[in-house]
Amino acid sequence: MTVSEFIHNRPLLRKDYVLLFDLDGTLLDTNLANNEAYRNAVWKVTGTSDYAVFSLLRRVTRENIASIKSITPDQLEEIVRQKKKYFPYRVQEGNTSAFVTLDILRRHSVSNSCYVITSADPDRARFLIQGYGINQWVKGVIYADRTDKYKDIASKLNVDASKIILFEDEKEAISNAISNGVQKSFIIPVSLNTLKIHLIKSNSYLKQNVRAYYSLDYLRYGHPENPDFINTLKNQYCDIPLDKVIAALEHLKVFLTRDIRCIYKMLGEKELMVVGVPRSKSECEYYPQQQFFRKGIHDVVIKLQLDEKLNLIDGSQFITRHTNTKTTHLSKNENVENDGEMPYPGITKDTCQISEQVAGKDILLIDDIYTFGVNIDEDAIQALYDMGAKSVFFYSVCKTFKRKKE
Repeated sequence: MTVSEFIHNRPLLRKDYVLLFDLDGTLLDTNLANNEAYRNAVWKVTGTSDYAVFSLLRRVTRENIASIKSITPDQLEEIVRQKKKYFPYRVQEGNTSAFVTLDILRRHSVSNSCYVITSADPDRARFLIQGYGINQWVKGVIYADRTDKYKDIASKLNVDASKIILFEDEKEAISNAISNGVQKSFIIPVSLNTLKIHLIKSNSYLKQNVRAYYSLDYLRYGHPENPDFINTLKNQYCDIPLDKVIAALEHLKVFLTRDIRCIYKMLGEKELMVVGVPRSKSECEYYPQQQFFRKGIHDVVIKLQLDEKLNLIDGSQFITRHTNTKTTHLSKNENVENDGEMPYPGITKDTCQISEQVAGKDILLIDDIYTFGVNIDEDAIQALYDMGAKSVFFYSVCKTFKRKKE
């Protein structure tokens, strides 16, 4: 059972079941905060942080730092000490995202006994648990041995192992749980592409905070774990073979289907209008095979309407651009014409036609990639509110995974 399937079937959850949540990688994604804390610590100790380990790995560990030949054992110990000191600062700065499992914990803490189990450093774990308010939703926190995480877990909880529902991200830990009596069918694996939650904060483009969701970390193009299909789907220069663009479209639909359904369920299964953020240039400047992201939204909404009877409205064409704007992701070194204005507050209303049908509706606004600080999405959200939208939630397939510039 996946996280999305659990949310879909949660009315069937019995009250005598105990919900058990791993912390790192299941309730919270601390990779970016962890890596930046290590980067800062290495810089403080050695005077440089320009090591490949920081760009090639999703999560840097003590062992990774120890593998750098130029770092001595004494330096390693000081790096670890500095990292622990700097980690809370990076978390408070906003570099930690929550998986939707955190929302599951919050919701089910009312009806079920919920616990957190972790093998993390106790000080760091306590900091995260208190900082995210997790302590108010759980009956307890179990600090477990990393090598035998779920040993005697049922006796520790004083519950039959067959009544434990476990949320866990590590394969080894899942195997360990099964060997200790947790039913395989009651284990919900949480993966790197499980839906995540973040908050888009108000700024000069947006008047209020907005709850947002995403699935994939956008690392950098060509990185072995990067979702490069999203670049293929953009088909920026219309030079990618059609079969490859169609394959990318099908890849996109997998995430859109899963995540629109999941968000719809979490928002209470009320009528939801699904609207797409338009590309940066006017509609007439694109060939059909460059608008497959919008097509993906349309196709998935219609399918969910027909096959699953979800109360969705197809608003994929409700924001259309009539005036060019700058394509913000293009490098200044690329020898291509990139006319139009850079983002400014109100650019969506100035350069787009927005359907009057958005008035009074609960809206899920969708984009392919969200990048903090660009503000295209923030401006589009505000434009919908200005047009009378009742509420706006935001979803992007990807979110840029990079440190904030100092």
